[in-house]
Amino acid sequence: MQVNIRYLLTISMVTALGGLLFGFDISVISGTIPFIQEYFGLNEAMKGWVVSSALIGCILGASFSGRLGDRFGRKKILLITAVLFGISAIGSGFSTAISTFVFYRILGGLAVGGASVLAPVYIAEVSPPNLRGRMVSINQLTIVLGISLAYYSNWFLLEIGENAWRWMFAAEAVPSLLFFGTLFIIPESPRWLVAREEGEKARQVLEKIADTDFAS
Repeated sequence: MQVNIRYLLTISMVTALGGLLFGFDISVISGTIPFIQEYFGLNEAMKGWVVSSALIGCILGASFSGRLGDRFGRKKILLITAVLFGISAIGSGFSTAISTFVFYRILGGLAVGGASVLAPVYIAEVSPPNLRGRMVSINQLTIVLGISLAYYSNWFLLEIGENAWRWMFAAEAVPSLLFFGTLFIIPESPRWLVAREEGEKARQVLEKIADTDFAS
């Protein structure tokens, strides 16, 4: 079987940007805690709620994204997660009330939950069996890279001053936009296409990834 490794790597790395945003979103708040605690006047209990509120969205996103991906396609739901990441980044950064801040953090959590389920699923479904583990591990790598990027981004933006926390959150909009834009170059999952009885489209995707043996 002859694999078009460049194409497979490209679509896997594009999808794994969801993992990078996963890592960034869950880590970025660590550098903002002193700022938001002072700005919103949070006590310890409220600080705990504000920091952990995104996990509510993560639970919901992880619970429902698989079903939504089965119904509407992996690519469509990944596009929605990219939009949610961007909205959450801008909304969190420009919030002036604690209720809206928590809302946008939960929205980001929905995206994290969705990306954590659908990004590795998509990569697994487009990868030949002998490369599947290595391709899916790219998503794990990008999660760690996203965590590191959040810390470095926070450190770089720290010099801005009292509004630094706003830019720390808003910075996530940049990789969110990149994720959204590059998702248009990847095909729909061939497994999903087959499930929707679109076998010819699935064959075309598989033949682009590898050869006719893989497609059959």
